[in-house]
Amino acid sequence: MRLQISKNFIYTGQSGPLLRFQGSSGEVFELAVLDSNVFRFRFLPDGVPRLKRTWAITGLDRNFTTEEDSVPGPIPTLPLDVSREGRSREDFSIFPCPPFEHYYHEGRYKVSTNGISVDIDLETLNLSWYYKGMTCFASDLPTKGYCYD
Repeated sequence: MRLQISKNFIYTGQSGPLLRFQGSSGEVFELAVLDSNVFRFRFLPDGVPRLKRTWAITGLDRNFTTEEDSVPGPIPTLPLDVSREGRSREDFSIFPCPPFEHYYHEGRYKVSTNGISVDIDLETLNLSWYYKGMTCFASDLPTKGYCYD
């Protein structure tokens, strides 16, 4: 087995809350802004999901009020269960999907809400996460963060 290292990603477009990036070997990286403090990212080495699965996530029953709400905020009330069939991976209807900013600057792509932001190094796909523009609270390794076989 030989590991491939993902590199040299470019921004390929936006569809609602979903941003897409493509690597030099055809890999796809997707980042969806689901809430002011909830982002979902997917790394697809083959450009599409390798397995046919649905997304087993419940809907959120939460009152979203002002931007001054604390992050991460109150614990949401969840429905009792998810149907056996699950939910489509592309179904974001249960999330508020707030407005967000995104832009490219000097080899990096930045995505921000009023709660958190992520800085994406497009050469290495290294992700660095920030809380309200403050110091970094999580980051991938500088290299080999998204290797695959």
